[in-house]
Amino acid sequence: MLPVISYSITNMSTLTTSFTTSASEFICPTCQKRYKKQGGLSRHLSIVKRYNISHSDLDKLPETNNEKFKSILVYLIHRKLPHGFKKGGRQLVSLACTEHQFFDIFKGYIHHHSNRNVYKCIFRGSAGYQILSEILNNPLWGRKFYDEEQQTYVVLFNDPPEHLKNNPLAIATRCATESIA
Repeated sequence: MLPVISYSITNMSTLTTSFTTSASEFICPTCQKRYKKQGGLSRHLSIVKRYNISHSDLDKLPETNNEKFKSILVYLIHRKLPHGFKKGGRQLVSLACTEHQFFDIFKGYIHHHSNRNVYKCIFRGSAGYQILSEILNNPLWGRKFYDEEQQTYVVLFNDPPEHLKNNPLAIATRCATESIA
């Protein structure tokens, strides 16, 4: 089974416990999952840390293969960036790859792994954009340039905007996409 790439961000080496104003609630800084006890959050973070430890049974691939994969991924992202305001909105980019290839590229940023070998990385906000620039070795991975100095670009949100949080259709869409993963 091939892994699926899903965008969202954190660096596992700098992952720390996040507290909210409510003393009885603990939040994962990456996925925003809420826990009633610090032990629940600590358990979650230790599981996430294990997702980023490489398996010895993964086949080794040459680095040039990973570089080609990164350039193909950037190309597919650019193809999804529309020319025109009306075509904007949420886009999905998926690309089949080997487990080792995905692990080599996104190691340290894997936040979820399912029994079906589906890996998820979470990249949010301007920090997420910068980290993806480093991972993909391309500072313009999320920008596409057109004639007459026009451009479209990827925007990574920290949290959904308020109008999407309260929109029943947006909530249903978010629930549907989360249940698929």
